[in-house]
Amino acid sequence: MYVAVHGGAGSPPEAPADRQRTLAAAVADASDADTPLAAVRAAIRPLERDPAFNAGVGGAVQSDGVVRTEASVMADTGPVGAVTGLSGVVHPTDLATLVARETPHLLVAG
Repeated sequence: MYVAVHGGAGSPPEAPADRQRTLAAAVADASDADTPLAAVRAAIRPLERDPAFNAGVGGAVQSDGVVRTEASVMADTGPVGAVTGLSGVVHPTDLATLVARETPHLLVAG
């Protein structure tokens, strides 16, 4: 499977080598996946763990000083799931997958 991972756009990062290592790990993890959805989830996990990326622990700080994240997943062959308004969650994509697979809901907030 061919995988491309995009780490964001804008001004140059302060530590490009560190960010590149995270992106390389994301590509390596995703390349071993069996399905496109598994590849996407595997690629996102390193980004969600790295505060240098606007995902998971590096999500945008809200006006009250709390980082809140959201995520969604979907595939052409299965259910859809999304989460929003989460604080203290490292891997919101995993929770979105749980919503898709284990609940009757499409979106869970908070």
